[in-house]
Amino acid sequence: EQVRAHAALLELLRLGETHPELLSGKVADLIAADREDGARLRATLRVYLDAWGDMARAASTAGVHVNTMRYRVRKALERSGIDLDVPAERLVTELQLRLHAHADAP
Repeated sequence: EQVRAHAALLELLRLGETHPELLSGKVADLIAADREDGARLRATLRVYLDAWGDMARAASTAGVHVNTMRYRVRKALERSGIDLDVPAERLVTELQLRLHAHADAP
C-alpha cells in the first residue's frame, strides 16, 4: 500500500513512452517556449503544483521571494493557457510535467 502511488506513476510513465501523443498540448507548448527564451516556467509550475498551490512553500522551495513566485506562476499560466482552476486540466498538467521530466531524463 505504501508504494501504490509510486507504482501507478511508474506505470503512467511507461504509458507515456509508448504513447507520445500524451505529451502534446499546453505543457509541451510551455516547454518549447522555455527552450526558445531560456525561461524556466516549467520548473516553476512543477514546484508550485508540488507545493499544492501553497505559494509561500513553493517560493521557499524555489529559493525566491513569494512575489517572484507569483509572477512566474502567472507568466507560466498566461504563456501556456493552462487553467489550474479546472480540476481535470490541473491533473493532466501535473501528469504531463512528470511525463516530460521522465522523457527528458538521460
